[in-house]
Amino acid sequence: MSYLERQRDKETERRSGGLNLHHPSTPSVRHSRCRAFTIVEMIVTMGIFSVVTAFVTANFRGGSRSDELRIASQFVAGEIRRAQTMTISGRSTNICVAGVKKGMHCPSGNNNQCGHDDGLCLRSLPPGGYGVQFSTDEQGSHTMQLFADIDGNGLLGGGEEIRTVSVSPDVYVRTDEVAPNDNGKLSIVFRPPNASPWFNGQTDEVSAYVRLALPNADNQKYVRINAISGQISAD
Repeated sequence: MSYLERQRDKETERRSGGLNLHHPSTPSVRHSRCRAFTIVEMIVTMGIFSVVTAFVTANFRGGSRSDELRIASQFVAGEIRRAQTMTISGRSTNICVAGVKKGMHCPSGNNNQCGHDDGLCLRSLPPGGYGVQFSTDEQGSHTMQLFADIDGNGLLGGGEEIRTVSVSPDVYVRTDEVAPNDNGKLSIVFRPPNASPWFNGQTDEVSAYVRLALPNADNQKYVRINAISGQISAD
């Protein structure tokens, strides 16, 4: 190689940042390669991703179930407080005072609901106040009944129901257990004028609870009522 050729190569190497583009042993950007994933690495990566996804999904479902029960317990406690407040405020409701349905609730206030000939429907405070009934049987465990204790026995009787509502917006949440238990039912009544709680028509119990649960789930939520203080609490 002549002197001029060597000088030209040095000048070319200087301009290219130290890479001799003419020398066969000099690495070239054009010939560089990125290392690709192997099949084993891809399988391992996918396995790790699957495990993490399953773990996150399981935690999400568990948290979602807990939220459903928490919402249900708050909703049930709110319905019990409604009965308590209705009694304390002396709220009146439509009651048949004459006719074949005397002593029953007449929702529309129409006399004909009490009897076509001699029916009379008037608004008044139920003698026994207001209450809520829960049931643990399969058919009634998803609902609760707000009622007016017209006959004053502390229990839900025929014609005393005001409305039936679900224990939860989630159709799977159910009343799993009640105490005190009267053949799978619990009636909580607040007697006027002080809204003193009665449980299943009795005054000797100092507390009661309603337990809510989901099918095939380990966690439950409780709604508790204290007869002494009148406090209603929810998990």
